[in-house]
Amino acid sequence: MRTRFHALILATALTQGAALAAYPPSTMGYQGVLRDAADRPRTGTFDMVFSFFDAQTAGNVLVVDRHTAAAGGMVAVTNGLFNVQLGTGISVGAGGGTYLSLADMFRDYTDVWMEVSVGAETLSPRTKVQASAYALNSGLLGGNPASSFLDTSSVPQTKSGTLTVTSTFPDAITGSYFGATGILGSAPFNVGVVGYGGNAGGCFAGTWGSEVTIANDTTGAQVVGQSTGGSFWNNTGAGSATVSTGETGIVAHGTDPGSAGHFEEMTYTGRADIGAGVQGVVASGSYIAGRFISNTGRYRAELGTTGWEAGGFFDAPFAGISTVVADAYGFGIATNGPKAFIQNHPTDPSRLMAYIALEGPEVGTYTRGSGSIRGREARIVLDRTFALTTDPDIGLTAVVTPRRPHADLYVASVSTTELVVRSGAASTGEVAFDYVVNGLRVGFENHPVIFESSHFPNATVPSPEAAASRLAAMPEDSRASTPLARLSAVCVGSGAEAAEPSGARALIAGINSPEHALHARTVDEHVVVAPAKDRPSPSAPAGASPATLPDAPDQAARTGSAGAAPGRTSEPDPGGEAVQGEIPSSFSLPVETEVRPGDVVSNDPEMPGSLRLAAEAGDPGVVGVVVGPEGGRFQGQAPIAPAGRIVPCNADASDRPIAVGDLLVASGTPGFAMRAEAHPRRGTVLGKALEPLPAGTGTIRILVMPR
Repeated sequence: MRTRFHALILATALTQGAALAAYPPSTMGYQGVLRDAADRPRTGTFDMVFSFFDAQTAGNVLVVDRHTAAAGGMVAVTNGLFNVQLGTGISVGAGGGTYLSLADMFRDYTDVWMEVSVGAETLSPRTKVQASAYALNSGLLGGNPASSFLDTSSVPQTKSGTLTVTSTFPDAITGSYFGATGILGSAPFNVGVVGYGGNAGGCFAGTWGSEVTIANDTTGAQVVGQSTGGSFWNNTGAGSATVSTGETGIVAHGTDPGSAGHFEEMTYTGRADIGAGVQGVVASGSYIAGRFISNTGRYRAELGTTGWEAGGFFDAPFAGISTVVADAYGFGIATNGPKAFIQNHPTDPSRLMAYIALEGPEVGTYTRGSGSIRGREARIVLDRTFALTTDPDIGLTAVVTPRRPHADLYVASVSTTELVVRSGAASTGEVAFDYVVNGLRVGFENHPVIFESSHFPNATVPSPEAAASRLAAMPEDSRASTPLARLSAVCVGSGAEAAEPSGARALIAGINSPEHALHARTVDEHVVVAPAKDRPSPSAPAGASPATLPDAPDQAARTGSAGAAPGRTSEPDPGGEAVQGEIPSSFSLPVETEVRPGDVVSNDPEMPGSLRLAAEAGDPGVVGVVVGPEGGRFQGQAPIAPAGRIVPCNADASDRPIAVGDLLVASGTPGFAMRAEAHPRRGTVLGKALEPLPAGTGTIRILVMPR
């Protein structure tokens, strides 16, 4: 008997959960009317199968929902009316169907058609599933489509605009295992991760006690590790650098013979290579190629100080000794201390020998040897290298010492190639003699002895009291090895009295007078010398009182303090500025207009070599900041602060506020700096702000940075 279906009614309302946090059920209510061929309502229980397709005809079966006796859920019909909870009898396998949930199907398909079978009969045509009125908005949240929100799947997603996370630190953004692997930026910079914070730009910490902080106050990066501060290497393993491992600061390795470590300034005017070929350190720079300062501030070394026309500068403020390497005046090494060589003691492994170079008013050469004369004349051929280095026309002297008493010998002639020795009378037998020939190094005949002191540090010498204090702490054989001890012994042996060193004291008083400091080259005020009462002598024994220690060098004089009292020790205040009265270190450059301290200046393209007020935003020709006393004015020449100085600077925050740590560039306001963009051009950065300027114009302290 064939059953006919006169009409069916489909209701597609999805029931929503009452609570906001609850998920809606995955079933759907369906109501219909079942009639026979004569249009009479049916009553009873029937097998019904609801199949969902992706097309109105043919197509693919997506879900098969069986409500049959075999499935344990026949449909009850009363006077033709029945209700079914679709989604409770879903199965896959025989008969088709790929989904086990209506929710999953409707998630993936927008257009779905339902086909109903009652017993062995199938209703035709299929019925398209329609949404209820409010379901039309189910694809939106807050008016935005699902594509506007991030999900937790592994599917790549793109977020337009700014993502702000306001959770409590450090759980604003978290990740499991490796945490966050990075956020890839867009062209042209392709920045991996960008972070901003009031105290630190980013912080990465491990549970084993390691931590990396980026942009912590004025510090670029801080790295802390249990055994190693930081380790860097490339993928090929050809180069690596380790920072702070054990008691070693930096260890660098490279297979390329070029260098193990390489540091380059952004404008390419400065560069340093560590382990370059067979050389230890190779540095070059437009102002200072390299600077090394001890934590105590007692020692300093600068390599390639071309701003002062020197290849190197080594300073020990505590001892008052300064050494210059390869300066513009032809000195290979210039120092107010002695030049010496050291050698291991031949019998005592705990000691060494230190011989001091002989010094005089000329660049001298010499050769020496032994010869003999039989008859009236002897011709000695001198070392051939002597003639290659010595002026042949002036400055030649020779000394001949016979090795037999009453020998009549004299120098007949001397040149850079030959020494002629003669005897005044024919002697019997052969006479042996020693000779020394001295000369002037060719090319250095006009090397002066007296110079202007403004090109050199304050070149003091140790006082007798300071030398005696150091010597008192040494062993007896060290005290006996001094020239004074030897000469005093000679006087005692000859019965003469040792001379009172009044002449030497007068010379030392003049050499060490405070007036010299007013004319000497000033040193960088960032070299901090500890007060004399707090610093020990390098050679002083444990427990020595300050009164027995060497005199402290006049740091106030070394930094050029006008009217400073002798012995005053100058220290920066907590803010990092030089104490009042100190003349800031700077270099002088020509200016075409009047400038004042704090003005930002740049190269003038119309007058090469001359500076003008910077008046172009982000000017790549910016040179630096004018320094000097408050209220000062400069015309023709102006002092410019070198890199590494902390100085006042005119700043303009009219367009964007300036915060501590912001990079600064020249602004459109003549002579003023402004905050740089996120990625400033190379060569445009003037310095880093050490004070904020929320709005308007003003003067703030900045750290001058190399261009």
